[in-house]
Order: sequence, then C-alpha cells, then structure tokens
Amino acid sequence: MKIINEDELINYIDDIKKNHRVICIETDTIYGLVCASFDEIAVNKIYTIKNRDYNKPIGIFVKDIEDIKEYFDISEQQKIFITNNMKYPTTFIINDNKKLFNQLNHKSSTIGFRIPNNSVIKKMIDYFDMPLAQTSCNISNEEDYKNINEIELKLGNKIDYFIKQNNKVIKTNNSSRIIDISTEPYKRIRDNNIKE
Repeated sequence: MKIINEDELINYIDDIKKNHRVICIETDTIYGLVCASFDEIAVNKIYTIKNRDYNKPIGIFVKDIEDIKEYFDISEQQKIFITNNMKYPTTFIINDNKKLFNQLNHKSSTIGFRIPNNSVIKKMIDYFDMPLAQTSCNISNEEDYKNINEIELKLGNKIDYFIKQNNKVIKTNNSSRIIDISTEPYKRIRDNNIKE
C-alpha cells in the first residue's frame, strides 16, 4: 500500500485509471475503499480484497445533486428529500433505472449513493469523470478498521494507495444512515444513533 498526499494525487491518476487501482481513503464516516465505478476490473478487486459476496451490492459516491440527476431518473420530491436530509452522512437507496451500475448491484434493481462531505473524494470524482464505487475498508463480517496501522496490517498488501489528506477529516466513526427512497413511503433502513 503506497501512501500518497492528496496534493500528489493528480500525479497518480493515470496509473490508477490504467491499472485498475483500489484506493483507501478516510471519509466523513469511516475508512473506505474506492475505485472508478465503471472500471469492472477494479470493482472486482474490491470484492476480492474484502472477500465480499458478489450478490451484495457496493454503493457509490456522487459529487452533488446534479450528479444524481445525470445518472438516475429522480423526481422533484426525491430531489427535495435528498437535499433536506444531507445534514448527516446518508446513503440513499434509489432505483438504478438506467442500468448503469450492474457491475455493482448484480442481483438488485437498486443502488445506494452518498454525497460525501469530503473535498478530496469530490476531487477524485472530477478526475475520473464518474462516480466512485465505495465500501467500508475491512474484510467482510469484520469490524470497520479504525486507523491506518490496522488497515496496513490487515489489507496493506492488497490495497494500491492510501490517500493522506491535508486537513483532519471530521468523521462520525459510524457507517452512514441508510434511507430507501426507491419506493413510497420512504423507509429508514439504518439510523446509527443519529440525534436529530
């Protein structure tokens, strides 16, 4: 696992794209594994790294509301709901009606997306010009890894890059809450003790 500073990221983008790299990054919730969402080889590497069941979907990071509108057919009601529920890290489950993310949701017609409060992740989305596939940095069914030493010990020989960010990331140390907006009425799947 090569550790790079966020200022160096641009120098590695070509390698990441051409060689299907998997990246570990600190998010506003927990440490995550990310890659280009349309890079099926890199996505498969994430499944292998985590020893994750291929029937279990992987979510995506999108940059903003406009990104969501580009990749999904969303109603005005859904857009307003998303906008009003972004105060806390939230994964929204939505219909993958354009079938763009079949490599991430093999057995499902829906997918989870999140708009992260993290400038480096948003920069990466710009560099790739596509959403990022994202999931927790851990082996499936293990606890989320809490620091870089644990990540390096457990997965360091499998992850390609770790991005060290300039500013301390303010994170919850919990997974995001999950709200299913694919059908009405909308349904909360996971709250994670968020106080509102």
